[in-house]
Amino acid sequence: MAPDSNSKGNGAHRNNVHGHVFSSDNNGNCSTIDLGTISTEELLREIQKRAIVEEVAPNTNSKLQKTLHFTSYWIVPRMLGLAISICWAAFVLSHSAVYFFDEFVWPIIEDSGQALAHENTEESRELMKTRPDFTFYPRSCDYKAVTTNDHHDLIWNEETAYEFDDFSDLMMHHGAGVIEDLLTPEMTRELRETILLMNEKEPIEKQFDLKERGHRWSLRLNPYDTELDPNKSVQRALKEIATHPTLKRTLIDLLGDDPAITEIAAITSDPGAPQQGWHHDTWTENSAVMNARTYSSMYSLFLYVQDTHLDMGPTGFAPGTHMCYEVLDVPIFYLPAKAGSGALLNSNTLHQGSGNEAYERGGGGGPGTRVMFIVTFAPRPRVNLDPRQLPLGSVYGIPWYAWGHNLSELEVLDQLKPWNWMHAIGLVKSGKNWGINYLLGAISARAEDFNNGNYAPEWFLDREVWTDYASQIDFYAMEAASIYMCVSWILLLIASASPATSKNYTRVRSAMSTTISFGVFVPCFIATTLYVFGKTEFGRGITQRTRFQAVPFTPLPWDDEMSEEYWATTVKPESYDIVLGERLDAFYTFRNAYYYDYHPGNRHFRDKLKEVSDVYVNRPEFITPAKFVQTQIISQLWMQMEDVWYRRAFVRQDDYGYWIRLANRATKAEYVRREVLSVAHPVLRVLNKEIDFILSQCKYGDGARSMAKAQIRRGTAMARVHVPELMEAIREELFEEDDILKSKMKKKEWLSTDAATGSSIAKSSIMNSVEAEAKLRRRMSQWRFQTLKRGPWREDFVWKPYVVPGW
Repeated sequence: MAPDSNSKGNGAHRNNVHGHVFSSDNNGNCSTIDLGTISTEELLREIQKRAIVEEVAPNTNSKLQKTLHFTSYWIVPRMLGLAISICWAAFVLSHSAVYFFDEFVWPIIEDSGQALAHENTEESRELMKTRPDFTFYPRSCDYKAVTTNDHHDLIWNEETAYEFDDFSDLMMHHGAGVIEDLLTPEMTRELRETILLMNEKEPIEKQFDLKERGHRWSLRLNPYDTELDPNKSVQRALKEIATHPTLKRTLIDLLGDDPAITEIAAITSDPGAPQQGWHHDTWTENSAVMNARTYSSMYSLFLYVQDTHLDMGPTGFAPGTHMCYEVLDVPIFYLPAKAGSGALLNSNTLHQGSGNEAYERGGGGGPGTRVMFIVTFAPRPRVNLDPRQLPLGSVYGIPWYAWGHNLSELEVLDQLKPWNWMHAIGLVKSGKNWGINYLLGAISARAEDFNNGNYAPEWFLDREVWTDYASQIDFYAMEAASIYMCVSWILLLIASASPATSKNYTRVRSAMSTTISFGVFVPCFIATTLYVFGKTEFGRGITQRTRFQAVPFTPLPWDDEMSEEYWATTVKPESYDIVLGERLDAFYTFRNAYYYDYHPGNRHFRDKLKEVSDVYVNRPEFITPAKFVQTQIISQLWMQMEDVWYRRAFVRQDDYGYWIRLANRATKAEYVRREVLSVAHPVLRVLNKEIDFILSQCKYGDGARSMAKAQIRRGTAMARVHVPELMEAIREELFEEDDILKSKMKKKEWLSTDAATGSSIAKSSIMNSVEAEAKLRRRMSQWRFQTLKRGPWREDFVWKPYVVPGW
């Protein structure tokens, strides 16, 4: 029988005639399936196969089918869907960046002092009141402030070791010091060749800004560069630096254990390089000179990788200017050194790179080219223990991916993964301790770069960049969303107009659902990420303003807030005065806790104490401490200052940060007596300073070590009353001189050898005596009785720090 005449048309048309199935394709061609020769399973399989072919191969004669197939497969899900997804992601990311900047970046910039207004407005006045963090006076220095004019006095050897206790003592005195043979000769030559090669091959973008760039190159060194440094000479040089015993011990003493790395760079000058101006590497108003409880100290190691002669433009130093707010006039002297020597420099010490005039030696990498390898160190972050941040004014010449390292990691730098960028942004530790991450380093470097008009390195720290970007994205995102919705709805209407296009309708709707799901996922993912970051210890410290919270010193008073009588008592300290204060009494300042001891007046005072300490301990019994102090120490100090004897004074910093003169004679005598005992017995000095740390914790909420910090919280009765009274009772016991104590001192039994090294006062023989123990128990019982007698804690009680009577 002939096939049905209506078998041709869209889709498959089948007729069953006398045990046969007639099937036609879209082109009208017929095929027959004999039901008698195939099984039921084969028949069903054949029908399914032909149905699939018909579904995926639409009628080519239908233009509508072709158009809907192309749009449902390519335009909506792939082209329009991808475009709207990108625009939506950019929209969410731009606004998230603004939120991240406002919540996590701007607080750090504000706390660093970069946002502090200097105009005399009501707003700036209130803002300045929140930053009364001065720890020193604005000292103006001239040539008298320079501690030496001979560069040999800066070299650590047997002669300087006789004058100073250790190399860190020399550093605190001069602000600069030299360690010879810090690198081996082989390492020095290899490092110099590598730096010269990097200067030639590295692009200009990797160089940081120098004010006098002519014939001078400054390069951030990549310690992971195996292409230009296949022998890893930079890594091996850093390892030799990190393992040098004198340098390592000094850095730990000055900056704490495992200090952080903030710079790995090289400066090269050829003959013809101009002389640099005298400068500090960090600003004195935003560094440890004036604000040691807000900004950390920083030390740079300048490593000579060739014999450097005077005509090659060696670095010039002005020793002693690290304690100066401004320098008026200082003598110039330069530091020639042999290859392998390292000059450790306080970032606040005045210095310069002199002009290179070694034309006869030859430049272009020859003997006349001076290469300086620089590594800079700062205290590592101590969350909830150290609120300080990096000082401002340095460009921090280090590649962004090299942030996050500490001193201990320089020994194993070759074992770290060079691609691990996560330690640079602070997500993971690269060693046992956290380092300084790239965000914190960039914020600190931003100040100097902006000051020089160089906005490129830290462009992402400008809020206007993100707000402008977000506003532009808003416009494009709205346009893209409008176009996408219009096209999608038009396609949906066309696809739903005919039952034959139901498959295309499903595809369009599925593509829209996928795009919408992605649009919901992106903001949810970013919001979750920001929430998790905000709950981390680092993020929580920023949002709660505790990570870089300034020490709550008493706000600075203004002229109209204090009486004329108060202002009449304030003075400006002079270099020959003996300055006292409590604002540096924090363990995280490390060696700077003894910063006042290196003030010129204090230095002369302590030298005098060293001369008379043995005489004081062995004085006759009929000479009282007060009489000895007045006749043998205080009077001698005035006699040795013939031209200014009538002006020399003991001055101390009060709670407002201003300096007042000590006029009470008994007060000065008591202070001197304690100081001479501390000089005679160093352990007393250590214990006295630990008491000061605990009292600082009670008063300001930080300063003590971790154990004491966990047990003492500012504002409680324990911190306001009980602990200060206990500490002062212990201090009185330490410095009390009764007959037993005096006899013990005369017999040289006051301190044992172990106790004299600072281990514990409990090991001394005097503390083992029955009389001293009984006296200490009576003192403690009296203290407990007074505490109990005081009764319940009163909220109106104002905490008053203990001071020596008469201060």
